[in-house]
Amino acid sequence: MRLANNKIGLGIVGAGRIGTLRARMAAGHAAVGGIAVSDADPANAAKLADLVEARNFGSDNLAVIDDPDVSAVIVSTSEGEHLAPMLAAIERGKPVLVEKPIALTVSEADQVLEAMARHGGDVRVGYSRRYKERYQIAKEQVVKGRLGTLTGAAARVFNSRSQALAMLGRNPHATPVVDALTYYAVLTYDDGAVANLGVSYALPEKYPALGHAARVEVLGQGGVMILDDDHTDQLMYSEMGVPHVYLPDHNVNMVFLQSGTPGDWALGEFWGPIANETRAWLDYLATGRPCTLATPLEARATLQATLAIEESMRTGMPVRLPPSSR
Repeated sequence: MRLANNKIGLGIVGAGRIGTLRARMAAGHAAVGGIAVSDADPANAAKLADLVEARNFGSDNLAVIDDPDVSAVIVSTSEGEHLAPMLAAIERGKPVLVEKPIALTVSEADQVLEAMARHGGDVRVGYSRRYKERYQIAKEQVVKGRLGTLTGAAARVFNSRSQALAMLGRNPHATPVVDALTYYAVLTYDDGAVANLGVSYALPEKYPALGHAARVEVLGQGGVMILDDDHTDQLMYSEMGVPHVYLPDHNVNMVFLQSGTPGDWALGEFWGPIANETRAWLDYLATGRPCTLATPLEARATLQATLAIEESMRTGMPVRLPPSSR
């Protein structure tokens, strides 16, 4: 997709930590001609509006989406509140970037697909791991066939209990499986390949990682690939303390540098996956340059898989996908 005049009037729906990061990235993008902000908390909206010199702000999401100067929308609300602003933007023909997961139920994801079938539209889902260099490079090796036929994969992700509690506090259905395991596939395929994954959000609240600590292994008939994403190679201890990238008023003294999942501020610039992903989406809208952000159909499949994992955990039984084939 390419916007007609190459200029983007951007609506930010949700002025929390990720909405703020994306707005700050967008404010410096050459194709963005103006920003409008909404948040359920007017004070949050006002704070972000001041930070990015927004044209207007308020607590009414629909007012921002309806704004004739807004040509594209970023939905960065909490996980359970993605649907309504997405549908409103789709109905008005405005491209959307929504944070993962696309929704918390498959039926809500289907509403997005149905709206796009009726109105057209362009929705992309922000899985920022896609814009971390090591994962882009890893996928290139698989696509080029350098591992041969894939026979299996394994991955595990660690995180602190403080982040799990914050996640569940936003929405009790945004569990570590749906909201974090969603970055990886956990499936037994028809050809016999098996992907095995574990997730633990029970580490101590002051664990040095500021985001995911992950390890991924991909096995093929012609090779193997191992990705160490724990960031234990960059260790710092500070008596002053280091602010947590996700949790306000949560400092850690010992930290794995570059372990914050969105990225890091350094000397006035933000570096990392959220910055790369946001700029790629804006470039895509302004120039038509292809981007690798997830489509709604891909996000629905991932949501369905993670919900199936939770059902299997609850029942102790295998779950076959799609459910209609059970």
